Amino acid sequence: MSKDKIVRIPISFEKRQKNKHDEGYVPCQVSGRYLQFDLDSMNSVNVIADVMTENTDGDKDKKLCELVFDISDLQEVMAKISKRM
Repeated sequence: MSKDKIVRIPISFEKRQKNKHDEGYVPCQVSGRYLQFDLDSMNSVNVIADVMTENTDGDKDKKLCELVFDISDLQEVMAKISKRM
């Protein structure tokens, strides 16, 4: 297939990043860092999230640390945030 027959469909940078990182990706709005929630390792009590930083050299992104949250704590904070919106 020749290159002149390829039609590129533009998508935003944010959408491209979400496609790249799959489910559980929550980007920081001011840096190249993001949370990557491990949806397969969740249970009824805890949620695991890796704090990641994007590698600008084209290499694999780096994991800075792993956080384990209590689901009820996250829900409580999200409810407070929603009330302020």
